[in-house]
Amino acid sequence: MKLDIGCGKNKTAGYVGIDIASIPEVDYVMNIDTLMLPCNDNTVDEIKCHHTLEHCVNIIHIMNEFYRVCKNDSMIDIVIPYGTTPRWVQDPTHKTCFNEFTFPKYLANNDYTKIFSDYGLKANFEIIDQYIMGKEFNKLDLYVKLKVIKDGTDWNRKRSR
Repeated sequence: MKLDIGCGKNKTAGYVGIDIASIPEVDYVMNIDTLMLPCNDNTVDEIKCHHTLEHCVNIIHIMNEFYRVCKNDSMIDIVIPYGTTPRWVQDPTHKTCFNEFTFPKYLANNDYTKIFSDYGLKANFEIIDQYIMGKEFNKLDLYVKLKVIKDGTDWNRKRSR
């Protein structure tokens, strides 16, 4: 199964579309900020999430949900406006800022994830690729490709308690 989170009118062929907007292309209308994704644990092979996370506030919940539904070694493809650009700042629907220092906080066995597991962080990823793309400062996006790591180590079990 493949999910296109925040698909809007541009759902990728072969993907299940999830969006907050009730439009024909959307398979599941829901707010990912507060609800659980409509998938069983370990059933998703890939998540595409383009220009969606910046509209959310509960990023730890969302990343935990991505982690919960994904199989080990699943890929998560994220594109978001780069957090210091006018493009991010000028949009009143943008709620959370991201930059190249955001996603390393979700990596396995780093001090940050161990410390902030008290805040409910249970996700565990490897960054496969990350870069800033765009030619104009106002139109820069952060591209991140994450791999889900479910290796069954004691560290992962401790975080899920």
